[in-house]
Amino acid sequence: MELEKPVTGDIVPVILFFHGGSFAHSSANSAIYDTLCRRLVGICKAVVVSVNYRRAPENPYPCAYDDGWAALKWVNSRPWLKSEEDSKVHIYMVGDSSGGNIVHNVALKAVESGIEVLGNILLNPMFGGQERTESEKRLDGKYFVTIQDRDWYWRAFLPEGEDRDHAACNPFGPNGKSLVGMKFPKSLVVVAGLDLVQDWQLAYVEGLKKAGQEVKHLYLDKATIGFYLLPNNDHFYTVMDEIILLLTVFLIIAMLRFCSPMGSGSSWYRDDWAWLLGVEGLVQHLAGLGSCVFGTSTSKWHDCGCYGLMKALVAA
Repeated sequence: MELEKPVTGDIVPVILFFHGGSFAHSSANSAIYDTLCRRLVGICKAVVVSVNYRRAPENPYPCAYDDGWAALKWVNSRPWLKSEEDSKVHIYMVGDSSGGNIVHNVALKAVESGIEVLGNILLNPMFGGQERTESEKRLDGKYFVTIQDRDWYWRAFLPEGEDRDHAACNPFGPNGKSLVGMKFPKSLVVVAGLDLVQDWQLAYVEGLKKAGQEVKHLYLDKATIGFYLLPNNDHFYTVMDEIILLLTVFLIIAMLRFCSPMGSGSSWYRDDWAWLLGVEGLVQHLAGLGSCVFGTSTSKWHDCGCYGLMKALVAA
């Protein structure tokens, strides 16, 4: 395949994916992550770039962030990924566990450097802090994860002598960077109800809200870590529906920006979450018409992908 030659003029979402593994294991070549990325390609009809970042303890902080940042710059500079509609690369960042942590930190660099990321999607992101939370105490040793494991991974990754209130671990803790006034990407945070570090994930959601950032979180009460790596479970398809919906909404926004003679500065256009949720509601309503639009239900959005969904809705 000649990757330097565009195969379509459509707006195609580009997902920059960061695998999990607590900064210390797994890779883009791991079967579970290769399979997940292939499923994202098939379901979302997106280009997926899976990043092989360096791992701890041999390569501690900030190596994984540096590699993630290099990958984002590479993706943003590829001419064959740009849409003919608006000459932009429509980038979303997705990561699970440590990959979700990397998404947050690469997004910070993107904002500072002016690279537009349309959305962050964090699946069971790996955050923490010095305090022992209720979920850590309640779920320690259950459902595959222990506090001892978490502590070791953080010691392996963080700079020598730093504790878990380092900004890399606790982004909204005492040493975190303020996001107030920053144009941070809109975020979807997926939290598993049986994940030991769920309290830190929910604290991350609250930190974004308090900083005035736009965030939506999906709490799956009976899900364990890595549920999205398992085939054909209801939790997986719930998350895929949310991801397709999010990508579709932002593709519609991109089309509105491009097609409006007044551009994004026009009075009807608003780049805030309340307005976007209104568009999301419209998407859900039209998709809910079922056979009138697709001949199927919203649970089958993955059959047509986000661009196919957008075109079907526009045609409707």
